[in-house]
Amino acid sequence: PTWRIQPGCNINLTVYNKLGHFSPTVAEVKDQPDLPPVVNATKAYLNHTNIHTHGLHQSPIEPADSIFMRLAPGDSMTWTYHIPANHMGGTFWYHPHLHHSTAAQAGGGAAGMIIVEDPKGSVPEYIEQ
Repeated sequence: PTWRIQPGCNINLTVYNKLGHFSPTVAEVKDQPDLPPVVNATKAYLNHTNIHTHGLHQSPIEPADSIFMRLAPGDSMTWTYHIPANHMGGTFWYHPHLHHSTAAQAGGGAAGMIIVEDPKGSVPEYIEQ
């Protein structure tokens, strides 16, 4: 979904991970279905997720825009975004950003737009018309 927000607002976004558990058809886990696959010597939690924004002026510390937060299948978690009152208007975007699962999840459609509305009076009247 697209978020339409105003500068100065607070957003509490609760994400419910309904991706399910590991698929036994993934080659790396075929023989050990209860373990995550290993990609470049790192465990890849393909069905874990999180949320990351591009363009918003946000703290990278939990519970804001930390790419290190990990939401397991079946769990939920709340991200909190405090949009500064002087945030510029514009079009931005969000997507999952958990290493080794980003491409599959964002490429599969788990992404969206963020529209920060221009504050009243910030755009000259002749341009607004």
